[in-house]
Amino acid sequence: MASIYYLILTIWILLSNDPDKVFFRSEKLQGFAFTELEDEFFILDDKGEEIQIVALIDERGMLYWHRRLLTPVCLTGECNLIDIGIFWKCTGEFLGLEIYGEHLTKTDHSEFSEKDYKRLTEILENDWSKLREYEISDLVDEVWDDNPNVDGTSGATKKEIAAEAVEDAVYTTHTIWHLIHVGEKEQIRELTASELTKDPSLLEKFLANDNTNIIREFVLKLISTGKFVEEEWVNTFVIESLEMEGGRELNSLATKSLPRCDYSDHWFVNRLIAIYSGLNTEEKIKFISEFQHLNYIPTDLSNAIVANISSQQDWYIVKVFQLFKDKEEHQGLLKNIAGNLESKDNPLLENILKGYR
Repeated sequence: MASIYYLILTIWILLSNDPDKVFFRSEKLQGFAFTELEDEFFILDDKGEEIQIVALIDERGMLYWHRRLLTPVCLTGECNLIDIGIFWKCTGEFLGLEIYGEHLTKTDHSEFSEKDYKRLTEILENDWSKLREYEISDLVDEVWDDNPNVDGTSGATKKEIAAEAVEDAVYTTHTIWHLIHVGEKEQIRELTASELTKDPSLLEKFLANDNTNIIREFVLKLISTGKFVEEEWVNTFVIESLEMEGGRELNSLATKSLPRCDYSDHWFVNRLIAIYSGLNTEEKIKFISEFQHLNYIPTDLSNAIVANISSQQDWYIVKVFQLFKDKEEHQGLLKNIAGNLESKDNPLLENILKGYR
Protein backbone atom coordinates (compact mmCIF):
# COMPACT_ATOMS: atom_id res chain seq x y z
CA MET A 1 0.00 0.00 0.00
CA ALA A 2 2.83 2.33 0.93
CA SER A 3 4.59 1.61 -2.38
CA ILE A 4 1.45 2.58 -4.31
CA TYR A 5 1.24 5.78 -2.27
CA TYR A 6 4.83 6.68 -3.10
CA LEU A 7 4.29 5.83 -6.77
CA ILE A 8 1.27 8.12 -6.90
CA LEU A 9 3.22 10.83 -5.06
CA THR A 10 6.16 10.50 -7.49
CA ILE A 11 3.85 10.77 -10.52
CA TRP A 12 2.15 13.82 -8.97
CA ILE A 13 5.52 15.51 -8.40
CA LEU A 14 6.66 14.77 -11.95
CA LEU A 15 3.42 16.10 -13.41
CA SER A 16 3.43 19.20 -11.24
CA ASN A 17 6.93 20.03 -12.51
CA ASP A 18 6.35 19.00 -16.11
CA PRO A 19 8.47 21.39 -18.17
CA ASP A 20 6.18 20.84 -21.17
CA LYS A 21 3.02 21.79 -19.33
CA VAL A 22 1.45 24.78 -21.05
CA PHE A 23 0.39 27.42 -18.53
CA PHE A 24 -0.76 29.87 -21.19
CA ARG A 25 -1.54 29.65 -24.89
CA SER A 26 -2.52 32.65 -27.02
CA GLU A 27 -6.08 32.62 -28.28
CA LYS A 28 -4.96 32.57 -31.94
CA LEU A 29 -3.09 29.30 -31.31
CA GLN A 30 -6.20 27.52 -30.08
CA GLY A 31 -7.34 24.72 -32.35
CA PHE A 32 -4.09 24.42 -34.30
CA ALA A 33 -2.67 20.95 -34.94
CA PHE A 34 0.94 21.29 -36.06
CA THR A 35 3.25 18.75 -37.66
CA GLU A 36 6.97 19.44 -37.31
CA LEU A 37 9.19 19.28 -40.41
CA GLU A 38 12.28 17.13 -40.03
CA ASP A 39 14.78 19.60 -41.53
CA GLU A 40 16.88 21.78 -39.24
CA PHE A 41 16.58 25.56 -39.50
CA PHE A 42 18.55 28.35 -37.87
CA ILE A 43 18.40 32.10 -37.41
CA LEU A 44 20.81 34.48 -35.69
CA ASP A 45 20.10 36.03 -32.31
CA ASP A 46 21.02 39.58 -31.26
CA LYS A 47 24.59 38.45 -30.58
CA GLY A 48 24.98 36.91 -34.03
CA GLU A 49 24.90 33.36 -32.70
CA GLU A 50 22.95 30.59 -34.44
CA ILE A 51 19.75 29.44 -32.73
CA GLN A 52 17.50 26.63 -33.88
CA ILE A 53 13.98 27.31 -35.07
CA VAL A 54 11.34 24.74 -36.00
CA ALA A 55 9.17 24.64 -39.14
CA LEU A 56 5.56 23.60 -38.55
CA ILE A 57 2.80 22.66 -40.99
CA ASP A 58 -0.86 22.85 -40.00
CA GLU A 59 -3.63 20.57 -41.25
CA ARG A 60 -4.22 22.86 -44.27
CA GLY A 61 -0.58 22.74 -45.36
CA MET A 62 0.25 26.26 -44.17
CA LEU A 63 3.77 26.93 -42.90
CA TYR A 64 4.61 28.40 -39.47
CA TRP A 65 7.77 28.85 -37.42
CA HIS A 66 8.35 28.12 -33.75
CA ARG A 67 11.11 28.80 -31.29
CA ARG A 68 11.17 27.57 -27.70
CA LEU A 69 13.68 29.08 -25.33
CA LEU A 70 14.64 29.68 -21.75
CA THR A 71 15.53 33.33 -21.38
CA PRO A 72 16.40 35.50 -18.39
CA VAL A 73 14.21 38.44 -17.46
CA CYS A 74 16.46 40.67 -15.44
CA LEU A 75 14.98 42.94 -12.80
CA THR A 76 16.96 45.17 -10.47
CA GLY A 77 19.61 42.92 -8.97
CA GLU A 78 17.71 39.75 -9.90
CA CYS A 79 17.21 37.55 -12.98
CA ASN A 80 14.45 35.02 -13.48
CA LEU A 81 14.32 32.40 -16.24
CA ILE A 82 11.13 32.15 -18.26
CA ASP A 83 10.28 29.19 -20.50
CA ILE A 84 8.38 30.38 -23.58
CA GLY A 85 7.41 29.29 -27.08
CA ILE A 86 7.07 31.89 -29.83
CA PHE A 87 5.09 31.19 -33.00
CA TRP A 88 5.35 33.17 -36.25
CA LYS A 89 3.33 33.01 -39.46
CA CYS A 90 5.22 32.20 -42.66
CA THR A 91 5.24 35.95 -43.38
CA GLY A 92 7.27 36.64 -40.22
CA GLU A 93 4.31 38.15 -38.40
CA PHE A 94 3.78 37.14 -34.78
CA LEU A 95 1.12 34.43 -34.38
CA GLY A 96 1.08 33.50 -30.73
CA LEU A 97 2.82 32.67 -27.47
CA GLU A 98 2.97 29.71 -25.11
CA ILE A 99 4.25 29.73 -21.53
CA TYR A 100 5.70 26.51 -20.08
CA GLY A 101 6.85 25.27 -16.68
CA GLU A 102 5.19 27.97 -14.63
CA HIS A 103 3.26 31.20 -15.05
CA LEU A 104 5.00 34.48 -15.81
CA THR A 105 5.40 36.67 -12.75
CA LYS A 106 5.58 40.39 -12.04
CA THR A 107 8.03 42.45 -10.03
CA ASP A 108 6.05 41.71 -6.84
CA HIS A 109 6.27 37.96 -7.68
CA SER A 110 2.53 37.69 -8.33
CA GLU A 111 1.51 35.52 -11.27
CA PHE A 112 0.15 36.91 -14.51
CA SER A 113 -3.64 36.95 -14.54
CA GLU A 114 -5.78 36.15 -17.58
CA LYS A 115 -6.15 39.89 -18.09
CA ASP A 116 -2.36 40.34 -17.99
CA TYR A 117 -1.83 37.63 -20.61
CA LYS A 118 -4.44 39.21 -22.84
CA ARG A 119 -2.71 42.57 -22.52
CA LEU A 120 0.68 40.98 -23.19
CA THR A 121 -0.63 39.37 -26.38
CA GLU A 122 -2.05 42.69 -27.60
CA ILE A 123 1.33 44.35 -27.08
CA LEU A 124 3.25 41.54 -28.78
CA GLU A 125 0.99 41.83 -31.84
CA ASN A 126 2.07 45.45 -32.33
CA ASP A 127 5.06 45.34 -34.65
CA TRP A 128 5.75 49.07 -34.14
CA SER A 129 5.57 49.33 -30.37
CA LYS A 130 7.70 52.02 -28.72
CA LEU A 131 9.51 49.14 -27.04
CA ARG A 132 11.55 48.93 -30.26
CA GLU A 133 13.24 52.23 -29.40
CA TYR A 134 14.44 51.30 -25.91
CA GLU A 135 17.18 49.13 -24.49
CA ILE A 136 16.27 47.21 -21.35
CA SER A 137 18.45 49.56 -19.29
CA ASP A 138 16.34 52.54 -20.44
CA LEU A 139 12.94 51.32 -19.28
CA VAL A 140 12.85 53.09 -15.94
CA ASP A 141 13.85 56.50 -14.64
CA GLU A 142 16.81 56.37 -12.30
CA VAL A 143 16.38 57.72 -8.77
CA TRP A 144 19.62 59.07 -7.37
CA ASP A 145 20.66 58.63 -3.78
CA ASP A 146 22.83 61.16 -1.88
CA ASN A 147 24.69 58.28 -0.32
CA PRO A 148 28.15 58.32 -1.98
CA ASN A 149 28.27 54.53 -1.79
CA VAL A 150 25.18 54.19 -4.04
CA ASP A 151 25.60 54.78 -7.79
CA GLY A 152 21.90 54.90 -8.53
CA THR A 153 18.76 52.86 -8.12
CA SER A 154 15.93 52.07 -10.51
CA GLY A 155 12.79 54.11 -10.12
CA ALA A 156 9.39 54.11 -11.77
CA THR A 157 8.76 52.87 -15.29
CA LYS A 158 9.00 55.69 -17.81
CA LYS A 159 5.55 57.00 -18.68
CA GLU A 160 5.95 56.45 -22.41
CA ILE A 161 6.87 52.82 -21.75
CA ALA A 162 4.22 52.06 -19.14
CA ALA A 163 1.49 52.24 -21.80
CA GLU A 164 3.41 49.69 -23.89
CA ALA A 165 3.88 47.08 -21.17
CA VAL A 166 1.92 44.85 -18.82
CA GLU A 167 1.58 46.61 -15.47
CA ASP A 168 4.47 45.75 -13.14
CA ALA A 169 6.02 43.54 -15.84
CA VAL A 170 7.87 45.96 -18.10
CA TYR A 171 11.06 43.87 -18.22
CA THR A 172 9.18 40.70 -19.16
CA THR A 173 7.16 42.53 -21.82
CA HIS A 174 10.25 44.17 -23.29
CA THR A 175 12.25 40.92 -23.34
CA ILE A 176 9.58 38.88 -25.12
CA TRP A 177 8.67 41.67 -27.57
CA HIS A 178 12.29 42.02 -28.69
CA LEU A 179 12.63 38.25 -29.13
CA ILE A 180 9.68 38.36 -31.52
CA HIS A 181 10.24 41.52 -33.53
CA VAL A 182 13.84 42.67 -33.66
CA GLY A 183 15.55 40.89 -36.55
CA GLU A 184 13.48 37.72 -36.42
CA LYS A 185 10.80 38.79 -38.91
CA GLU A 186 13.25 39.36 -41.75
CA GLN A 187 15.08 36.08 -41.11
CA ILE A 188 11.84 34.11 -40.99
CA ARG A 189 10.83 35.58 -44.34
CA GLU A 190 14.15 34.36 -45.75
CA LEU A 191 13.46 30.86 -44.41
CA THR A 192 9.98 30.87 -45.94
CA ALA A 193 11.38 32.00 -49.30
CA SER A 194 13.88 29.14 -49.14
CA GLU A 195 11.11 26.61 -48.45
CA LEU A 196 9.02 27.96 -51.35
CA THR A 197 12.02 27.58 -53.64
CA LYS A 198 12.56 23.98 -52.52
CA ASP A 199 8.87 23.10 -52.71
CA PRO A 200 6.80 25.33 -55.06
CA SER A 201 3.68 23.27 -54.21
CA LEU A 202 3.62 25.10 -50.88
CA LEU A 203 2.58 28.26 -52.74
CA GLU A 204 -0.62 26.58 -53.91
CA LYS A 205 -1.51 25.69 -50.33
CA PHE A 206 -0.66 29.21 -49.15
CA LEU A 207 -2.91 30.84 -51.73
CA ALA A 208 -5.78 28.43 -51.07
CA ASN A 209 -5.99 29.88 -47.56
CA ASP A 210 -5.35 33.52 -48.53
CA ASN A 211 -8.72 35.23 -48.30
CA THR A 212 -7.30 38.74 -47.81
CA ASN A 213 -4.31 38.62 -50.20
CA ILE A 214 -1.84 38.88 -47.30
CA ILE A 215 0.10 35.84 -48.55
CA ARG A 216 -0.02 37.04 -52.16
CA GLU A 217 1.33 40.45 -51.13
CA PHE A 218 4.03 38.74 -49.07
CA VAL A 219 5.13 36.60 -52.03
CA LEU A 220 5.13 39.65 -54.32
CA LYS A 221 7.44 41.43 -51.85
CA LEU A 222 9.79 38.46 -52.04
CA ILE A 223 9.67 38.49 -55.85
CA SER A 224 10.23 42.25 -56.11
CA THR A 225 13.29 42.06 -53.86
CA GLY A 226 14.86 39.23 -55.84
CA LYS A 227 14.27 36.33 -53.45
CA PHE A 228 13.07 34.09 -56.28
CA VAL A 229 15.49 33.87 -59.19
CA GLU A 230 14.42 32.16 -62.42
CA GLU A 231 11.47 30.40 -60.82
CA GLU A 232 9.06 29.21 -63.52
CA TRP A 233 5.94 30.18 -61.60
CA VAL A 234 6.92 33.85 -61.11
CA ASN A 235 5.63 35.05 -64.51
CA THR A 236 2.22 33.45 -64.01
CA PHE A 237 1.98 34.68 -60.43
CA VAL A 238 2.76 38.30 -61.38
CA ILE A 239 0.29 38.29 -64.29
CA GLU A 240 -2.46 36.85 -62.08
CA SER A 241 -1.74 39.50 -59.47
CA LEU A 242 -1.84 42.32 -62.03
CA GLU A 243 -5.22 41.11 -63.27
CA MET A 244 -6.73 40.95 -59.79
CA GLU A 245 -8.76 43.71 -58.18
CA GLY A 246 -6.99 43.40 -54.88
CA GLY A 247 -6.43 47.00 -53.89
CA ARG A 248 -3.64 49.54 -54.24
CA GLU A 249 -0.99 47.64 -52.25
CA LEU A 250 -1.41 44.45 -54.27
CA ASN A 251 -1.30 46.40 -57.54
CA SER A 252 1.79 48.33 -56.47
CA LEU A 253 3.68 45.19 -55.42
CA ALA A 254 2.74 43.37 -58.63
CA THR A 255 4.00 46.33 -60.65
CA LYS A 256 7.27 46.42 -58.70
CA SER A 257 7.73 42.72 -59.50
CA LEU A 258 7.81 43.31 -63.27
CA PRO A 259 11.63 43.66 -63.49
CA ARG A 260 11.98 40.15 -61.98
CA CYS A 261 9.99 38.43 -64.74
CA ASP A 262 11.25 36.51 -67.75
CA TYR A 263 10.59 38.55 -70.93
CA SER A 264 11.66 35.73 -73.23
CA ASP A 265 8.33 34.09 -72.32
CA HIS A 266 5.96 34.99 -75.19
CA TRP A 267 2.87 34.08 -73.19
CA PHE A 268 3.94 36.47 -70.44
CA VAL A 269 4.72 39.34 -72.84
CA ASN A 270 1.40 38.98 -74.68
CA ARG A 271 -0.59 38.96 -71.43
CA LEU A 272 1.41 41.94 -70.17
CA ILE A 273 0.68 43.89 -73.36
CA ALA A 274 -3.04 43.18 -72.97
CA ILE A 275 -2.94 44.49 -69.40
CA TYR A 276 -0.82 47.52 -70.32
CA SER A 277 -3.14 48.54 -73.15
CA GLY A 278 -6.06 48.82 -70.72
CA LEU A 279 -4.29 51.06 -68.22
CA ASN A 280 -4.75 54.80 -67.80
CA THR A 281 -1.80 57.13 -68.36
CA GLU A 282 -0.81 57.31 -64.68
CA GLU A 283 -0.75 53.52 -64.40
CA LYS A 284 1.22 53.17 -67.63
CA ILE A 285 3.87 55.55 -66.32
CA LYS A 286 4.28 53.34 -63.23
CA PHE A 287 4.86 50.35 -65.50
CA ILE A 288 7.39 52.30 -67.56
CA SER A 289 9.28 53.20 -64.39
CA GLU A 290 9.71 49.47 -63.71
CA PHE A 291 10.58 48.68 -67.35
CA GLN A 292 13.58 51.01 -66.94
CA HIS A 293 15.23 48.27 -64.87
CA LEU A 294 15.14 45.87 -67.83
CA ASN A 295 18.18 45.25 -70.00
CA TYR A 296 16.00 44.20 -72.91
CA ILE A 297 12.44 45.15 -73.93
CA PRO A 298 10.78 42.87 -76.52
CA THR A 299 9.69 44.54 -79.75
CA ASP A 300 6.02 43.72 -79.24
CA LEU A 301 6.07 45.37 -75.83
CA SER A 302 7.95 48.46 -77.06
CA ASN A 303 5.39 48.83 -79.86
CA ALA A 304 2.57 48.72 -77.30
CA ILE A 305 4.34 51.39 -75.22
CA VAL A 306 4.64 53.83 -78.12
CA ALA A 307 1.23 53.08 -79.67
CA ASN A 308 -0.75 56.31 -80.28
CA ILE A 309 2.02 58.25 -78.58
CA SER A 310 1.17 61.49 -80.41
CA SER A 311 -2.09 61.66 -78.48
CA GLN A 312 -0.45 60.99 -75.11
CA GLN A 313 0.26 63.53 -72.38
CA ASP A 314 3.65 65.25 -72.43
CA TRP A 315 4.91 63.50 -69.30
CA TYR A 316 4.11 60.10 -70.79
CA ILE A 317 6.17 60.94 -73.87
CA VAL A 318 9.06 62.13 -71.68
CA LYS A 319 8.97 58.82 -69.79
CA VAL A 320 9.03 56.85 -73.04
CA PHE A 321 12.14 58.68 -74.26
CA GLN A 322 13.81 58.19 -70.87
CA LEU A 323 12.96 54.47 -71.05
CA PHE A 324 14.54 53.88 -74.48
CA LYS A 325 17.34 56.46 -74.53
CA ASP A 326 20.09 54.01 -73.44
CA LYS A 327 18.85 51.10 -75.55
CA GLU A 328 20.65 51.10 -78.90
CA GLU A 329 18.06 48.92 -80.63
CA HIS A 330 15.36 51.55 -80.02
CA GLN A 331 17.17 54.67 -81.26
CA GLY A 332 15.55 54.44 -84.69
CA LEU A 333 12.14 54.21 -83.04
CA LEU A 334 12.79 57.36 -81.00
CA LYS A 335 13.98 59.30 -84.05
CA ASN A 336 10.84 58.28 -85.90
CA ILE A 337 8.63 59.41 -83.01
CA ALA A 338 10.48 62.74 -82.67
CA GLY A 339 10.17 63.40 -86.39
CA ASN A 340 6.41 62.86 -86.37
CA LEU A 341 5.60 64.83 -83.20
CA GLU A 342 4.68 68.47 -83.40
CA SER A 343 6.64 71.00 -81.33
CA LYS A 344 5.61 71.12 -77.68
CA ASP A 345 5.21 73.92 -75.17
CA ASN A 346 6.81 71.72 -72.52
CA PRO A 347 10.49 72.86 -72.39
CA LEU A 348 11.78 69.50 -71.12
CA LEU A 349 9.99 67.50 -73.81
CA GLU A 350 10.89 69.95 -76.60
CA ASN A 351 14.57 69.73 -75.60
CA ILE A 352 14.40 65.92 -75.74
CA LEU A 353 12.75 65.96 -79.18
CA LYS A 354 15.35 68.34 -80.61
CA GLY A 355 18.05 65.83 -79.72
CA TYR A 356 16.46 63.25 -82.00
CA ARG A 357 15.51 65.51 -84.95
